[in-house]
Amino acid sequence: IAQDYLQKRGIDQETATQFDLGYSLDSWHDLEKTLETRSFNKEEAIASGLVVNKNERTYDRFRGRLMFPIRDFSGKVVAFGARVMGEGEPKYLNSPESLAYVKGEHLYGLHQARPHLAQQKAALLTEGYLDVITLHRFGFGHAAGVLGTALTQKQVRRLAGLVRKIILLFDGDRAGM
Repeated sequence: IAQDYLQKRGIDQETATQFDLGYSLDSWHDLEKTLETRSFNKEEAIASGLVVNKNERTYDRFRGRLMFPIRDFSGKVVAFGARVMGEGEPKYLNSPESLAYVKGEHLYGLHQARPHLAQQKAALLTEGYLDVITLHRFGFGHAAGVLGTALTQKQVRRLAGLVRKIILLFDGDRAGM
């Protein structure tokens, strides 16, 4: 399902592998059970944001979605973004903030862009995961993306320490403006 969707979006296997894209099974408890078999307890699964606890009932947060690992600057996965590939709401679903992940402090794809930023001395900054991935696919390895609709001072400071110029490539809608 995910491979077909990526192919329709023009994302090849090499680029999907570069960003470690994946697929979450369309199951309410598969990930929760898998985590249990790997010695993660329920509290850890909930704290990570992978499992939701609602009214004392738990279930997998991400189900039947294209998965985007969100990495910190050093490359460690700290959160996930997920996109529905057909009909459904919400279109995007993201990990909640946690001890390891504060949305306004990270940029999607910055780890992959890191070696290209010094060469270009500029960063292309977009809104979406697929925008970043598509830019990388077509040779713009110095692209990264904000996580959510807001560009924060911490994100700008992070980039300013790496490049001289930041080029914003945001959508023309209200959020982009």
